[in-house]
Amino acid sequence: MAAAASGAQGGAAQDAGEIIILYVGEVRTLPITNIQRVAVGNGKVITTTVLEKEMLLLAESPGETGMQVWHKDGAVRRYTVRVTLANLGNTQQQLSRILVSIPGIKVERIGDYVVITGATTKLNLQRIAMAAGNFKQVLNMAREEEVTMKKMVYLRVQIVEFKRAALENIGIKWAGLITGPAFGFAWDVITSGGFTARQSDPGLAGSVPGAAAPGAPPGSQPPVLSSLPPRVSPPRAYLGIATSITSQINLAVQQGDAYILATPELSTRSGGEAKFLAGGQIPIVTPASGLNPATVNYKDYGIKLSINPMADDRNNIMATIKTELSTIDPATGTPEQPGFLTRSTDSEINVRNGETIVLSGLVNTDLSNQVDKFPWLGDLPILGALFRSTNFRNNRSDLVIFVTPMIVDPNSTLTRERIEKAKEIREKFDGFLQKKGIVD
Repeated sequence: MAAAASGAQGGAAQDAGEIIILYVGEVRTLPITNIQRVAVGNGKVITTTVLEKEMLLLAESPGETGMQVWHKDGAVRRYTVRVTLANLGNTQQQLSRILVSIPGIKVERIGDYVVITGATTKLNLQRIAMAAGNFKQVLNMAREEEVTMKKMVYLRVQIVEFKRAALENIGIKWAGLITGPAFGFAWDVITSGGFTARQSDPGLAGSVPGAAAPGAPPGSQPPVLSSLPPRVSPPRAYLGIATSITSQINLAVQQGDAYILATPELSTRSGGEAKFLAGGQIPIVTPASGLNPATVNYKDYGIKLSINPMADDRNNIMATIKTELSTIDPATGTPEQPGFLTRSTDSEINVRNGETIVLSGLVNTDLSNQVDKFPWLGDLPILGALFRSTNFRNNRSDLVIFVTPMIVDPNSTLTRERIEKAKEIREKFDGFLQKKGIVD
């Protein structure tokens, strides 16, 4: 903070000088009277002008200089004048406004600098660096948090054997239509009030489904049209599958059109990884060679699912999903080195919170036909039940994986439901123990 000179005239010379901080181009007035003489150590930093009842200081260039003022009554005052490149007060205020939405960050003025301190996420550090780069005399001391509290993402996975006809009934025709979820984009090319349907348009009522009933107030919109926006601005895009698919899966199970093979539930924090393996491990022996002893490594087989979700501030979720199906293939292997049949997919998707992702095509009927040759394939977790299915072996069903990511927090509905369910189970368990006399 700049210190203004006092207007007092009397007294002996002061040993400690007052500090005045200016920025280049600033003009400061000091209310000093009865000035006899002024001396400035470095005339390139500031220039002075003595008036009748005040003295003007003009900051010329960055630096620091001493200034001494003699009064007519013999008093002497000393000052230290520092000139900075920028108006640090304004810089601090502007940076504080820019970074106000980032928690844990402080913007302070320390000496001749504005200093940014605190800990935040890696993404926020990029925003801070971008903001600080637009100002002079700013020290960015912000650091990345060692432990970042990120959003938790709950992943509901359903591995289902679906009859092909049932898949088409819920809107999924993998071979005939597309290999993934639908994508839509809408925008206005030209907008004009002349093309907007209104109740006053001749012949609207009775010709448009959902038209306003007779006797409705003049200018009222039909129920269908009133729900439509007058224009689409800005352009809108959508990617995903309707969340109502969950209820349709349950209905298909009740009707015998689908069979749920597994329903794993996974959780990870935003930016983390959730993994699921339904299968096993087989040892692979590497024979000894020279001075190197024999080693044993274990390889996974079965259904592997790896999901890396990333949630933004608006609860949109971007996820990388890796799926792999692998089975042992004795026909191509040796006793020491078994062979494997593997099919895998790697996808990046965007969905809203609670929407469902659908994956298919990992298993074909050629693989299921090997159950006759290798009966132990029917004992594999999840895949065994699929391979034994008559519908699947006759090419009448598919293996489909449904993944529904949801963002959870302590106050979310999902969390509260699970807490209530846990309490209910605990109460039933305690009641059972008391009934058996195991506990008092």
